[in-house]
Amino acid sequence: MVLYVSEEVDAMLWPKPESLEGISDMEIGEVTVEWEVQIESREWGIKDIGAFIRRVHGTITMIRADGEGEEEVELNAESPEWEFEPSTVHISERYGFYPIEAEIDLKNKKIKVDFQIG
Repeated sequence: MVLYVSEEVDAMLWPKPESLEGISDMEIGEVTVEWEVQIESREWGIKDIGAFIRRVHGTITMIRADGEGEEEVELNAESPEWEFEPSTVHISERYGFYPIEAEIDLKNKKIKVDFQIG
């Protein structure tokens, strides 16, 4: 399989981690998603095309509510410690298959990655 590395994928944290109390705004950061295409084929053709996520990493910057600066969260999520949920909810008329957004749950160690397919 070919490993794809998609950089500058929009990312946000949810819910706000307890350790980051006092931070009101969570700026959307950017992460890198390393992933592979999975194809389920049959004699008659392709039954399903999906993504298998290997790793998500990057930095997310948050701004404190009190205006006293920023805080950065470094993310280096890999399987099996993290659970990845690929989702292909964004359909377009353009051709392509790539991640466009990641929702990161630090508490439960889950990352939902939305892919655009079209």
